[in-house]
Amino acid sequence: MNVSDLGGNSGSAFTSLQAGSAVSVPGLCCCGRLREFSRLPLTKINVILEPYGVSLREVEDGFEAEGWDGRYISLEESASLTFDSISKFWHSWFRYVWTVTEEVEKIDAFTKAYAEESAAGRLRLIAVLRDYLWGVDDTGLESFFDEMIPTTGCRMDGWAERLTQILQRPDGQSPFGAIIASRLRQVDPLFETLWRHP
Repeated sequence: MNVSDLGGNSGSAFTSLQAGSAVSVPGLCCCGRLREFSRLPLTKINVILEPYGVSLREVEDGFEAEGWDGRYISLEESASLTFDSISKFWHSWFRYVWTVTEEVEKIDAFTKAYAEESAAGRLRLIAVLRDYLWGVDDTGLESFFDEMIPTTGCRMDGWAERLTQILQRPDGQSPFGAIIASRLRQVDPLFETLWRHP
């Protein structure tokens, strides 16, 4: 069994925008592929994880992930990156994959919408982004993304290829809002002026 047998070639993903929250992964358990991953021997698991600089090793109290910063995992897991079972590791890993994937999709959607807006529309979007970045109000940004509904079916398709592409992007895994601001500067020479607009 290889990565492509487990959905490593094409597809889409969706999960929570909130980093570090203990969220479920929609569509993950229903397709049964999580169980397939959980049955793999440790050597094969590490072959799958190797391109991302991550490895899993057995320790006294479970399994420990090495080389992974634990981004987007639940607070109880973040202390040691030790998991009771391989299944729990995979659940956390795919939560990470889905979150990173969705953030990139949202960054691209926001940038595209901004580029197509009028000056007044750009001001509205900047206000939404500013409120989010400054911690004033994130409901505007959430409303903007309301139409990004997860597709039906198995969301484990394509995860490996998609994650590899994301990690190769120049902006990598920089903070969500910071990447959007950087992108808007590229598409709009007046961004700084609009950003300072009262």
